[in-house]
Amino acid sequence: RETYREGVETARSQSWFRSYVVIQLVFVPVSLGTSFYSIHASVNHGDTVGSLYVLVISSSVGLIVGSLFWRYINRVLGARGMLVISALLGSTAALICVGIEYLQEWHEIFIYGIVFFLATVANQAIFTSTLSWLGAYAPTQHRATLIGFGALLVAIESTLLGAALGAPPQGAAVIGPTITILGLNAVAAAAALLVVP
Repeated sequence: RETYREGVETARSQSWFRSYVVIQLVFVPVSLGTSFYSIHASVNHGDTVGSLYVLVISSSVGLIVGSLFWRYINRVLGARGMLVISALLGSTAALICVGIEYLQEWHEIFIYGIVFFLATVANQAIFTSTLSWLGAYAPTQHRATLIGFGALLVAIESTLLGAALGAPPQGAAVIGPTITILGLNAVAAAAALLVVP
């Protein structure tokens, strides 16, 4: 209750925090990418021997590459650059999945490996960049509360968005949720360009 109260008060009085919350919320689809594509891949490769290994290895490589990549991007382009590139990587992963639905010959497990790699790298930048942004503006004594308030809003949105977009990909050849994810990732990229200082 105290976290919620302080978060609302800060959002009312600080424009930078309102922008921070907006970015946290529009980037939820990017952060849910790996979970969404897991469901998507299970439709086409749930019974393929070795498919789980490919996806786990792709995600692991994404974590390693992402840690080096985002360190460099943060140094060169800052939080804004990290968020924009993260959304573009998420959009690329979604675009590949749209291609998988339209081009039947793309139903190879290594294509999903590329999708998982991109989604994993994209997800890594979100928390780090928003934390850096919060650290630049929030007083030290309020940072934990404001991080908690942002996490609360993200959890609520993740639950709702996950319920709305998680069930349809379990049906074969359902392209609507994938196009929706693509559109939401594009919105996140635009928001990062317009909102993040």
